[in-house]
Amino acid sequence: MWCSKNIKTSLINWAGKVLYEANLPHFTIHSLRYTNIALQIASGVPLITAAGRAGHSRTSTTTDIYSHFIGTSDNVAANVIDSMFEKKNDQKSQALLKLLNDMESMIYQS
Repeated sequence: MWCSKNIKTSLINWAGKVLYEANLPHFTIHSLRYTNIALQIASGVPLITAAGRAGHSRTSTTTDIYSHFIGTSDNVAANVIDSMFEKKNDQKSQALLKLLNDMESMIYQS
């Protein structure tokens, strides 16, 4: 009967073999997992989706661990809003955009 130690060893050996055969440097399973989740968040994948894929039962676990990447995905959201206002280049839209950008700056400075 297999125990968890045998499964862990097999997984580590398998990952090492895959990385070697792909001519990639050695990475731990943990670093590959961390990078996977971080890239999802930085690419704008909804936090609840990334948390679920990571196996976290609460999104707060994900935000506690990966909070420094959330700012990156927030930049993606800000760029989407910017592009919406750029298409509608009237004075009210530009004033609202400036207000939103100022508010964002104040939030991230604190």
